[in-house]
Amino acid sequence: MNAFRTVLICGLLIGSHAVAGAMEPVEPLDFDCPLNVLPSQRAVGRVLGLDNFWQTYRMRVRLMERVRAACAQGAVAVRVLPDDRAPSRSPPLVVALR
Repeated sequence: MNAFRTVLICGLLIGSHAVAGAMEPVEPLDFDCPLNVLPSQRAVGRVLGLDNFWQTYRMRVRLMERVRAACAQGAVAVRVLPDDRAPSRSPPLVVALR
């Protein structure tokens, strides 16, 4: 029975490692100023790495505040990228394109 458990655990670890290695890079979110359309929560969740509906909803509100601020400062377009250097659950990197 112990051998079966060991094989099962090894199989699960190998399978989870294969899935983690197969993850694709995240596409950035692009906005044209003036803003007319909100991004989908699914797209925001992908960029932020969130699966929870309410966390994604709250972060989308914060993200759009930052995007609107960049547009108000004179940006023509805004690109939102995941910030790999920041700790998890931190806001993404917002880049204003002039």
